Amino acid sequence: GRGTYAGVSGSSSCIRCAAGSIINTNGASACIQCTAGQYATGTGNTVCNSCIAGYYSAKAGSNICSPCVAGTYSVSMGTSTCTACKSGFYATLGSTACAPCRPGTYSKSQAAACTPCSPGTFNVNMTASSCQNCPEGSYSPLGSTACSNCQPGRYALQGSTNCAPCVAGTMSSGGSFNCT
Repeated sequence: GRGTYAGVSGSSSCIRCAAGSIINTNGASACIQCTAGQYATGTGNTVCNSCIAGYYSAKAGSNICSPCVAGTYSVSMGTSTCTACKSGFYATLGSTACAPCRPGTYSKSQAAACTPCSPGTFNVNMTASSCQNCPEGSYSPLGSTACSNCQPGRYALQGSTNCAPCVAGTMSSGGSFNCT
């Protein structure tokens, strides 16, 4: 029957094809491996199945498909490799697409998640690959989309996480990088 083969010519007993291989014709003498991007579970298979989107099989003769690792994706069925996400995007395990990083976050290529901008930095754009330092006279907390100006009587250098008070006998206007 299908899914089996005769190991020796003229044999009356048939052998079931191993997982990852098929026979789809009667009287065959050997099994055929499923191609990369396909799989066949169990034994005695007559058809190879394509890996679904978000999954892949890298080599011929696979009995399962593996999910694309975090930071990669596959869009179509029957994939033998997954594609890395570009900077500014991320993907979780088994993804069919990369998602954009939101403002206040960024990512390098093949990221499993977006990273919040560090204190003292910010980012206003979607799909950013880095964050910018806050300008002099301003500061920001973790994951910021903008920097806040220092209040009068306080100052901050570029990339500051907070504003420092002016020392006694000096003063500053709002948004200053020094006290005079």
